[in-house]
Amino acid sequence: MDDQQKIIYFEKISDEDLLNVEVELFWKEKMPLGMGIIQGPVRWLAAYRMELFKLIKVSGKPEMGTKQAWYPSA
Repeated sequence: MDDQQKIIYFEKISDEDLLNVEVELFWKEKMPLGMGIIQGPVRWLAAYRMELFKLIKVSGKPEMGTKQAWYPSA
């Protein structure tokens, strides 16, 4: 994880940049950088995780509940 953090460089992004730097997402919508981080990859990853959970449940783990979707050690 330390190596990944070096690649992402979040510590170099200031609060000012998160609020004021405008980015264009791949669907051509423009928004501040901070909102773009949430609207793009973070939202997509949450949806992807939920889809994987549903596939596992349908594939033979009906005892799994919503808690296991978000807390795998539960």
